[in-house]
Amino acid sequence: MTQINTKNISIYFGNQKDSLRQKDVYDFKKFSMLEKKLHAHNLFFLKQTHSVEVFLLKNTVPDSFKIEGDAIITQAKNIGIGVITADCLPIILHDPINQAIGIIHAGWQGLATKVITATIQKMHAAFGTKALQLHAYFGPSAGVCCYEVQADFLTHFPTSVFEKNIIEIRNGQYYFNERLSGLIELLDNHVLADNINTENNTCTICTEGFCSARKQKENAGRQPSIALIRNYISN
Repeated sequence: MTQINTKNISIYFGNQKDSLRQKDVYDFKKFSMLEKKLHAHNLFFLKQTHSVEVFLLKNTVPDSFKIEGDAIITQAKNIGIGVITADCLPIILHDPINQAIGIIHAGWQGLATKVITATIQKMHAAFGTKALQLHAYFGPSAGVCCYEVQADFLTHFPTSVFEKNIIEIRNGQYYFNERLSGLIELLDNHVLADNINTENNTCTICTEGFCSARKQKENAGRQPSIALIRNYISN
């Protein structure tokens, strides 16, 4: 696991030990442990469906894993918002000017339908967020080293995207670059390259200790990624 603490936010990228789901059962004991670890008043997760639905979380926290969607945005303090993944790309957005955060479950379907763009647009509508002010953090996901796809995968993305090399062809096999696809969409939305942190984007397929649906199939758990705005009192 990796925990990042900045002036105003905490970010947590979990691994297989933190898995909140084994098959279709959620581990609420680990859920409570994560709350304590992050000093969060509550945690909130959506029922992920590989959509572009973005949920605006206010101060009342609904039950987790009930509301459908694949991104959450909030200005609520001390409430952790999270996604669970097992090869898909978790992305955290932080708007330090308006003190807002967003978290995105960006699998290939969400990337193909521009879930990142939908999240940035909703943050702008809800909080006045400007993309130039955003900081983005990538968590662990399948890497282009291992993320093999079939040739018909190309039909899900616009032809122009492939000019930017989100697919690598090696020995006649196709490999999807999930990280690059996310980077391209952020840059297309005018997020600054210097504000995008990919240090924790470890490959979940070839790195031990991570949940991977590609590697572990039906036995794969789901590791959490969480973001939280802390109360900040200036001196």
